[in-house]
Amino acid sequence: VLQRISGQPLPSISQRDDAQPTTANRHTKNKQTQNNARRPCSVITPRLRSLIQKRAEMIPEDIRKQIPNDPEGFDRWFKENYEEIVVPAKLELNGVSANAVLRRFIDLPKLFDLLKNKRLFLPSLRQLIGGDPSECFAKKNFDHLGRPKLEQRAKELEEYAPDEMKGFKYPPGITNVWEKIGVGKSLFEHLIQTISDNELKKVVWQLERERLKGDLVCCCWYKGTGESDAMWKIYAAQLGVMFTTSPNRMESAIKLILPKIYAERTKLKLAAVHYEDVDECGSLEPWLIKREAFKHEEEVRLYCDKPSASFKIVVNLPELIEEIVITPFGEKWQLIGIKAAIEALLKEVGASQIPVRLSDHMRPPEITWPKEQKTLSEALAVRPIIGHLFSQKMGDLLLELAVQIEF
Repeated sequence: VLQRISGQPLPSISQRDDAQPTTANRHTKNKQTQNNARRPCSVITPRLRSLIQKRAEMIPEDIRKQIPNDPEGFDRWFKENYEEIVVPAKLELNGVSANAVLRRFIDLPKLFDLLKNKRLFLPSLRQLIGGDPSECFAKKNFDHLGRPKLEQRAKELEEYAPDEMKGFKYPPGITNVWEKIGVGKSLFEHLIQTISDNELKKVVWQLERERLKGDLVCCCWYKGTGESDAMWKIYAAQLGVMFTTSPNRMESAIKLILPKIYAERTKLKLAAVHYEDVDECGSLEPWLIKREAFKHEEEVRLYCDKPSASFKIVVNLPELIEEIVITPFGEKWQLIGIKAAIEALLKEVGASQIPVRLSDHMRPPEITWPKEQKTLSEALAVRPIIGHLFSQKMGDLLLELAVQIEF
């Protein structure tokens, strides 16, 4: 229940109601432990309920207001609203046309995962930061928010604060531990109430970026015309492929699997990335701005902010993939084996109609040498000599041969 509603892992074994007892009281609590182990997962315990309440800020407010307080009512509500359903995707496009040719460069394991499981994996922003530490670093402008709303937003994001901002703040002069328990104040709350407006705006953005690291998921596509040498070498060099699609193909091929209550609120968006060396994102989303050093990627991002914990994307392979192109940088024996393996897997998953070919990106251009124009005239000049030496038929044959070998 906790995982599916808040997207957070279950508490450790020592925190759970059905935790194993210590050696001293293992025998006396053995029967109780067995009963707890048999408890249906849909029955919420007081301990689990308190944990959910602590994580309530993770649940959208309109959903949070629907949650019944009584256990039986919660069970019914949960079964009705958190049943997984399959819904067609609706893409919101920004800066990319519906018929644009998009290419994705990936290694073979990612391709095999896509083909075998028929799913499209969207990594989190945290994973993308591994390739670019400045990812999503252009901050949002919060000048339109007053001090009360900034403090409120900071409190909503408190869990993403670093450890040095957590703990308790005590009035000066209080040393008695029991007295401290009664008057202690959250250090985080104290800090956001005492720092300047500009510092508070920075804190809110940094907390928001920490949230986005886990909540924002996206995958990247190349919108440039033709194949890209840089993209091949960076993302799919020796053992990789490129496959092509379009926004229209994506929308018809993609379906979302998610809890029923999230069906209307989960939006997939496809937007072009802007390349600027700036500190603020302005009217753009911060994850749609990258440094100019990455301009060669000509990137379009398929993304979703804060999907459900059980959010999945399944695809119809023939509708999604127009063709698969194999890397131009492998050895010939490798390319032959890769092509055969991909075609065999496509046949196994019922998508054998998808064409597979080798890239011609590194194929050398054809070289043609010009023929000398006076060859024929020179050959005709020796016709009388040939006529004296050979018969007419033999002479014509030799003349034709002479022209072919550029006599």
